[in-house]
Amino acid sequence: GDGPPPAAAPKPVNKSSVSLSGALNAKAQETLKQVFKIAEKSPAVRLEVGKVTEVDEQGCALLVAVLKQMKKARKECTLGGADKLAALVAKGTAVGERKNEQAWLLLLDIYQQLGNQEAFEDAAVNYAVTFEVSPPSFEAPKNRPVAKSEPEVEETEAEDAGCALEGVITSASDGAFA
Repeated sequence: GDGPPPAAAPKPVNKSSVSLSGALNAKAQETLKQVFKIAEKSPAVRLEVGKVTEVDEQGCALLVAVLKQMKKARKECTLGGADKLAALVAKGTAVGERKNEQAWLLLLDIYQQLGNQEAFEDAAVNYAVTFEVSPPSFEAPKNRPVAKSEPEVEETEAEDAGCALEGVITSASDGAFA
């Protein structure tokens, strides 16, 4: 570190972004609350996570909850520097060790957001094996063209129930695997 940059020319502050740095833990809650404040006025919030240097289970749980609530509110929460955070979070996950479940969930969320289906599928299978649940399924990101557009009915119902997707994958989601 060369110390803080000179404060002569402040960059224009992007009102719709929140920056998280240092430790992603219980203390990050205050910072993460800003995401919701911004979301009241803006349809999309960017959460800069590239400067996060450590994560713990509570921090992962907080971020998972934020992403879930933003999705429920139909707001977009983009993670800046998500690949860096993914690498950190992945360190806390070990296949076959039933701990740090929130870290696993956050990792899946990040891969989902990065649109990294391969990494997502790998992590989903490892998560499923570790916690003895059905693997979560990858959703194609909305901002990319998807071959078949389907009504968003199922998604909201599953969301409101607040449960993981389990059981049989019906023909309605065959499109995802085509």
